[in-house]
Amino acid sequence: MAARKNTGQFEATPEQRKMVEALVGFGIPLMEICKIITNPNTGAGISINTLYGVFAAEIETGQPKANSRVAEYLFRRATGQLGNDTAAVTAAIFWLKCRARWKPYREEVTEEDKAEAQEYVGKKEQARIESEKPPEPGSSWARLLN
Repeated sequence: MAARKNTGQFEATPEQRKMVEALVGFGIPLMEICKIITNPNTGAGISINTLYGVFAAEIETGQPKANSRVAEYLFRRATGQLGNDTAAVTAAIFWLKCRARWKPYREEVTEEDKAEAQEYVGKKEQARIESEKPPEPGSSWARLLN
């Protein structure tokens, strides 16, 4: 049986997969992760194309998994399942506000909230909203409707 020729093709180890998922979850930029993950065939860091090609699942799930772990920790603290550690709770809340885009609950809707929601309205929806507004007094539309 002939020895298999080393083509330089990168094959990720389970440890590298765990590391990439963790680093993505921590918010490390992908270009930095490329420097950390080395190809044993070349001894150099991998390219961004290799990172995307080989670690697509880990890139996709790293941040949501990290956010869910922090949220679970905060939930367990809030429900009394863990002891009292206010510094860790503060850090968990900070993480979730920054990385998971959590916002404090507000009963009333502010003008800022309305403006933010308006940014995400598409052109067709915006036209529909505008068409439901009454016409300006004295405009040609107002004269036609009266």
